[in-house]
Amino acid sequence: MGYYFSFSRAVTVVALVVTLSSTFALCSDVAEARTSDAITPSSPLSEALRQIQTDNVSVRDLSIAALSPLVPPAERRDALVQLGDMYFYGNHSLATRVNGTLALSLYLEAASLGAPRAQFHVGVALSYGLWGFPRDEAAAMTRYYFAALDGDIGASMALGHRHWLGVGVPKKCESAVRYYEVAANEVVAKREHNMSLSAIYDLPHRRLKTIVAAQHTKNSPGDSAIVDFYQFSADKGDPDATLHLATLYLYGARGLTQDLERAAVLFRKAYELGANEGAYYLGHIHSLGIGVPQNNATAFKYLQEAVNEGNTAAQNELAQMYLLGKGVKPDKKKAVDLFRAAARQGSMEAFYNLGVLRMQGEGSKSAMLLTEYPEYEVAHGYFQVAAHQGHTIASHKLGHMSLHGIGTTRSCKSAVESFKLVAERGEWNRVLTQAYKDFVRQDYEAAFIKYAVMAQQGYEIAQHNAAYLLDNDFLTPSAFSPLLSSSPSATDFGENVVASTAVMLYRLAAQQGNADANLKIGDYYYYGKGGNRADFVKASAHYSLAGERSNAQAMFNLALMYEHGTGVDQDFYLAKRFFDKARQAHSDAGVPVTLALWKLRVHKSLCSWKTWWDEFVGNVPPSPTREPHSLVSSLRAASRSKRDVGDTEAEASAFLLSLLDEWWPDGEALNADTFLQGIFSNWSEVLQSENFFILVLTIGLGVVLYIRSERQYLQALPLQQPQ
Repeated sequence: MGYYFSFSRAVTVVALVVTLSSTFALCSDVAEARTSDAITPSSPLSEALRQIQTDNVSVRDLSIAALSPLVPPAERRDALVQLGDMYFYGNHSLATRVNGTLALSLYLEAASLGAPRAQFHVGVALSYGLWGFPRDEAAAMTRYYFAALDGDIGASMALGHRHWLGVGVPKKCESAVRYYEVAANEVVAKREHNMSLSAIYDLPHRRLKTIVAAQHTKNSPGDSAIVDFYQFSADKGDPDATLHLATLYLYGARGLTQDLERAAVLFRKAYELGANEGAYYLGHIHSLGIGVPQNNATAFKYLQEAVNEGNTAAQNELAQMYLLGKGVKPDKKKAVDLFRAAARQGSMEAFYNLGVLRMQGEGSKSAMLLTEYPEYEVAHGYFQVAAHQGHTIASHKLGHMSLHGIGTTRSCKSAVESFKLVAERGEWNRVLTQAYKDFVRQDYEAAFIKYAVMAQQGYEIAQHNAAYLLDNDFLTPSAFSPLLSSSPSATDFGENVVASTAVMLYRLAAQQGNADANLKIGDYYYYGKGGNRADFVKASAHYSLAGERSNAQAMFNLALMYEHGTGVDQDFYLAKRFFDKARQAHSDAGVPVTLALWKLRVHKSLCSWKTWWDEFVGNVPPSPTREPHSLVSSLRAASRSKRDVGDTEAEASAFLLSLLDEWWPDGEALNADTFLQGIFSNWSEVLQSENFFILVLTIGLGVVLYIRSERQYLQALPLQQPQ
């Protein structure tokens, strides 16, 4: 028996030693693998990751997690997606630049593991034809569909946008509204969970064309200059500047990094300096716990002080405290009175809250607060007022009411418009802010990628900004060729692929009402660019659409087309009308429109003279049966036909005939049709050329300078005293 136990104990010890040895060996192998990054067998993805030279621990750890077979599949999938995002968008804080080929390899691997975000980004690459992927809309739609099924919001928005406008799929409102509803519901769910900084996603985004134009305008300070001004004034003790600087830190605006604690300190300083809204902001941040510990009693004190000063926003927030019993005994009547007082001063939050109360059957018109039946029509009116002022959740309510016909007529179109607006105010729109920062630091490739992704999700401003980057050569062909490499030939790359992609993006923006996009498409048709043949009729149609949206340049172009009969029937009256409308639409159009009107008068006079001459000499359109007549014979025929009536034109023709006989003895051989046609066709070309416009401009400036010098000369003359 003792021997048996000794033998068993020995076997157990040996097994334990073997197990520990195996464990230590495995740990040693893992440690060695972490050092050398040689974890998986050779593959294109692993080879690409091995070539990454980085000192950043986060990137290196993600690379290990993405390749290690010891990592659970879910964690490995998340690591692949995070790495893909880093190299798809670029990450300046982690010193990773855009590497599309690697990013798509990571996304494809993650997609095979069921990552919906990866599916969406592969779809984006297929839609544009990025980094060697052929442009394939059908394949992109398939990727979007499966990503949306798995809950990717970007894919849902992309499908909603396509069904709404009919891009690659049949135009169907019923499909669009379902996809946009999913995204809008996600926005509202996150806002209701954390209302502290919801307004940051409602701020308008930058339009690159406007920013670039402002940079060329005198006295247009940039973000850094504005921040420096506020900082300088705040250091000097200016209460309003201190308050403005605090709000910039609160929302991370004007290029500042968001800093809630610093914002709270500045709000306190502004309050102590006597800023008008200082009490409200202190109450606001204490109520929501922004940069300070949440404290209802402190919030109530400051909000009550702000209400006593007549602050509208404070009235609304204090009403919410009374309604919910936060730091004070619940008092619905007091809450409703404060909501109404704030609404009378235009508070969108107050209108929204009154709408919610009406939907719940509370807040009647009487002074007494009674529980009644829901008043959906009245609630809908309150929500409309709030949404018109930019209230996101009110727009969400309107979407559901329009979709189901609650308090208003059922309307799929209204529901889509409301849900789309809400969906575009989600936290994911921070990508647009990052894109603008990339543009400022001149990383145009990263900026384009971000705008292009958001363009697929239906953001009109992203569509226009991405097209603007392509259309204005911010991306050179050498730097851009690896980005869009599905060109039919390398030599035609810059002319075809970039231009056609810009046209595609401009079309998407134009379908959403962007007048400048219509103008650009008109230019592409007029000059035959972007894979389009020159088509003056289509160009005039797009100029007309842009003109209807008060685009001065489009109206000016349309006026020129009417003046010369290019793509439209020649009409000098309409030409003048559009020139005048262009001047009314833009204050800077005064000088070019004035010069264009001078040119129009000259052109009209020449055409009138040609018409008179054709009638005078009896010119008619040439026909196959009529021989061309000479200029002299035309004059003689005109003289004979007029002489019988005794018209003065007969004398004029006789006089011209005598001159021709004297100057042109062989005038019978001079073809009148060819002579006049050559003159006026040349004049038409001259009038349409840029050189003629420059000539008119030069003459006009010369006239202005001459008149000015004459006035100065007359003013310098001594006044003669009367005798």
